[in-house]
Amino acid sequence: ADKVYTLSFYAWWSVHWEDDFAYVLFSSDGGATWADEDRIDFMGSDLAQTLWTNFEFNVTGLKGSDDVKFAFVFYSADKTLDVRTDATFAYNYLIPMSTTADQHRVEVVFKGNLLFRMGKSYEDIDVKRITHFEFETSYPNKVGHRNAPVKLVAYLLDNMGEVPSMTIRGHAYYYQVTIYWDGRRTIVDPLRYRVGPPYTMDEETGEVSINYVVAWDENLGPHNVTFRFPGDDYYTSVQQTDIYYVKAETYIRFPDDEDFKRFRGQSINIQAELRIVPHQSIEDTELGDPISAEFIKIYWDGNPIGNRRTQDGGTYAANYLVLSTHPLGDVRVMFVYEGQSLYEPLTLIVNFTIVSETFIFLDDQEVSKGSWVYINGTVLDDRDDPVPFVPIYIIWKRAPEIGRATTKVDGTFSMQYFIQYEDKVGNVSVIARFKGTEIYLANETSAVYTVKAFTTLRRGDQITSVAHGENVQIRGKLIEYGGGYRGVETYGKTITLSIDGIVAGEKRTAFDGSVTFTVFIDPEIWRGGEVSVVMEYAGSDTSEGSRNVSKLFIEVDMFATLSEAYLNGVPFDPEKDVVRRDDTIRARVFLENSEHQPLSDWFVNVSYFDIPWPSKYPISSGITDSQGYYEFTWTPRDNVSGIKKVRIEGEGLSTTNSLAFEFTYIVPPLQVTDDGELIDIVGDRNVTTGSTLNLVIKVRRPADWRVEDLEFSLVSPPEGMVITYEGTITWRPDEDQVGEHTITVWLYDGQDSK
Repeated sequence: ADKVYTLSFYAWWSVHWEDDFAYVLFSSDGGATWADEDRIDFMGSDLAQTLWTNFEFNVTGLKGSDDVKFAFVFYSADKTLDVRTDATFAYNYLIPMSTTADQHRVEVVFKGNLLFRMGKSYEDIDVKRITHFEFETSYPNKVGHRNAPVKLVAYLLDNMGEVPSMTIRGHAYYYQVTIYWDGRRTIVDPLRYRVGPPYTMDEETGEVSINYVVAWDENLGPHNVTFRFPGDDYYTSVQQTDIYYVKAETYIRFPDDEDFKRFRGQSINIQAELRIVPHQSIEDTELGDPISAEFIKIYWDGNPIGNRRTQDGGTYAANYLVLSTHPLGDVRVMFVYEGQSLYEPLTLIVNFTIVSETFIFLDDQEVSKGSWVYINGTVLDDRDDPVPFVPIYIIWKRAPEIGRATTKVDGTFSMQYFIQYEDKVGNVSVIARFKGTEIYLANETSAVYTVKAFTTLRRGDQITSVAHGENVQIRGKLIEYGGGYRGVETYGKTITLSIDGIVAGEKRTAFDGSVTFTVFIDPEIWRGGEVSVVMEYAGSDTSEGSRNVSKLFIEVDMFATLSEAYLNGVPFDPEKDVVRRDDTIRARVFLENSEHQPLSDWFVNVSYFDIPWPSKYPISSGITDSQGYYEFTWTPRDNVSGIKKVRIEGEGLSTTNSLAFEFTYIVPPLQVTDDGELIDIVGDRNVTTGSTLNLVIKVRRPADWRVEDLEFSLVSPPEGMVITYEGTITWRPDEDQVGEHTITVWLYDGQDSK
């Protein structure tokens, strides 16, 4: 705001007359008007100043004007000349700068005297203006490139700053300028190469220009451009030289295999070449001439990482270690070449992408035909972090791509696939394929899924019983089966037969999957009674195992006798003695085989019937001692009188050979009130661990129920306790169950339940 502007110049003069003088005019509108009243006088009254003298004037008041021009004016007033004796005279006149370039008439007038009359004469004089060229001042506009046009431009003006007039004496006149290009920039001969014919000046601006195409092999650097105006009767000739620069545009070339992808934790080497663009190159028009010994700055995400100088061939490199914690995604890498007089500057921004390898985890599995398989896996990145929300394509080797799963936030993915029954068994490669994204690289992995077939093992014989010492034939058949699909690929499969937990044989299946076992029922191996028959196929690499469980009754030639019986402590004769409610029966049973050898450690079951009802109610069960004896105690508490039949059955003893006796049971009349209970519980409610509890549940008022449909069940019983539909409870408690237990019995007759 406080800046001072000063007009400074040097001048000297020598004038003849006191009223000759020089002054400075200024124009604030580019010469359209001149402020005569504000002229700057600098000569004072001195008629001579023989030394160059500096003059300075404050012109700060002109600040803010759009186009200021200064004019230096010399003024000389009209003079009367004395005619010398030779009748000659001379007069020097400084033509003002503002004089129009044209023909001007000069008149000489003699006013006369006593001797001579008045006379006058005139002469037409051509007044010229001094011309000059003004050049473009913007440097970027004076730069050209090989094989490209550059505008060569100058403005022809006169010494008044005006465009030479093209209208002279009423007719159009065109001023032309010849332009020369000096490719070698010689000093003594700037007119080496003329650029076309003369070019006509623009009548409004004085512009003379041409779009000149720089030669493909032009030297880089400054070049002379000369503008030549030949002049005419009104304007002086002028020849001025401007300087234009031929520069080459540059580019950065990366290796052909550069994909701009980098990994975290990787020490990377950013390599490239600085070259001239190919169409402006001379030696290498395919890749461009290399530029050596130039510095290039490199910025990684805005941070400087190198200032490298190009080597021979224009190559340069910068090393940078990508942090292991660097976020994935695009990174702006900026290359800055500041250029010089031969080459254009360059700023190039390249997006490098920080990517991660991916790791897909997929486990091997064993699966079965006719079932849904869950194909589960996980996708992690190079930091073992999950890769979320990316598609995973699942390929079942025997089929095309079967589906697509998307990873969850934790990187896991899952897909269900149903294995058809018609599929073949064996190993199948299951491929989980990730096709990659911009930041996660593609990958795939495979797992081996072993496809197995379901098998069914059936027993084909109808044998339910066999005696000791006999052979029994047990037949079976192994087939593939599932979902209505039946296969027969069961040849040569090993089947194991077990009877009562003892392996009785192993055989391979025939072509139709059948197998037959012939087993001798050795008394030394199997004791008798109902035993389990298990045929089992352990399975293979291609087949699931299967198992068939059935029953077989082994009949034993065995005899049971009642060795002694007591009623309330006295000998008991069932045929004669009457048993009353709450009486105690104690009996001893002896078991022996056909050779009259005692059967020790033999299972015995004691139960009774209400004749003529077929329902059997347990009394006691256990095993015989070392001498073949089994003893039991029973206190009947039924409320119904009648004939009761006690049966003692040994393991493997048929009912025809079992021991049974009958007695008369009487319930004395009791004067009791109905306590509202629905049932009576028959049997001892106390039981020791390792023994069997036997209780019989009976309804008190049968008329209230549909007895033929009545069923009993237990609600949340102790572990191991069961009840039959007829109401018989059995339980063999262990040591962990010592204590009292409350039992809830549920009755249901098809209509009512309580």
